[in-house]
Amino acid sequence: MRKLSISIDDYNDLFSDFDARNYNERSVSEDFSHQLKKVAEESEEEINELQFSLTTKQHNAEQETIIIKRLHEHFKNRYNHYLLKKKKEQQKGLLFFLIGSTLLFFATYLLLLQEKQLLLNALIVVLEPAGWFLSWTGLETLFNNTKWRTHELAFYAKLKKCKVHFSN
Repeated sequence: MRKLSISIDDYNDLFSDFDARNYNERSVSEDFSHQLKKVAEESEEEINELQFSLTTKQHNAEQETIIIKRLHEHFKNRYNHYLLKKKKEQQKGLLFFLIGSTLLFFATYLLLLQEKQLLLNALIVVLEPAGWFLSWTGLETLFNNTKWRTHELAFYAKLKKCKVHFSN
């Protein structure tokens, strides 16, 4: 278990400069998210506390409560977003693999029926590369392309459970 400490000038550092809405609706800053990932990746430990040190002495407990709630919503939404994307990628990879495998089995079956017919030979020539391509693309999607989503999921899983607070 560990605590992440981040120094901010004011509450606006956590939110997008282009979003003028109030804190309970405002978008979390991409710069802040990027810096948070950078700090969090230094260790594989579970993050149990996220502390924001304000350089100004002005604290507003009401605003801090809203901001903490908004940050937890953001972390939870990002986690769910990446979980859904990972599941879709896995389904796509599995579908590609199954279609490719089916094409390869069909091409193999056609080889058994082959009696020097031009149409069957042409079909085999088309089906075999398509089957191999779809099979390997599906496997790559299943195993390689979902790795970064797993990384994002782990990051947001750490943050959605942590305690957030402000200090001087």
